[in-house]
Amino acid sequence: EELLGTYYSLQRRAEGRTSMHAGRTTIRMLESLVRLAQAHARLMFRDVATRTDACVAVLVMEAQSASSPLKLSGHNALQSCFGTNPDEEFCQQEDLIVARLQEERLEMDKQQQQQQDHSEFLDPPRPYDRRDDGPGPFDQ
Repeated sequence: EELLGTYYSLQRRAEGRTSMHAGRTTIRMLESLVRLAQAHARLMFRDVATRTDACVAVLVMEAQSASSPLKLSGHNALQSCFGTNPDEEFCQQEDLIVARLQEERLEMDKQQQQQQDHSEFLDPPRPYDRRDDGPGPFDQ
């Protein structure tokens, strides 16, 4: 769930930088990612979607996307051949996806923290207001 949410956030952030695909990333994309992961889990005879299923959903989205935020699109599925050990190759690809999404999550968190620090600098706390203490000694 966190993996798909991170990918969705990354896709939205990448969309904000380019006007070519503006408006393409909606909540329906996140719902589609979840459904793809669940469908893959059912295909593999599992009742619960795993991290592997989430990675497959991300790979499907990356394969169809013209603007890949993870930049995994250097691999063309139509021009490839099957390897000798597909399970090992998928594990490597899964590790790559998870690592890139973790890097992006850390970068997004860092940017949010910088924005908060910047906004606190621009809008400092208000000075002490005597009205917060109740009536003063000369108030009657």
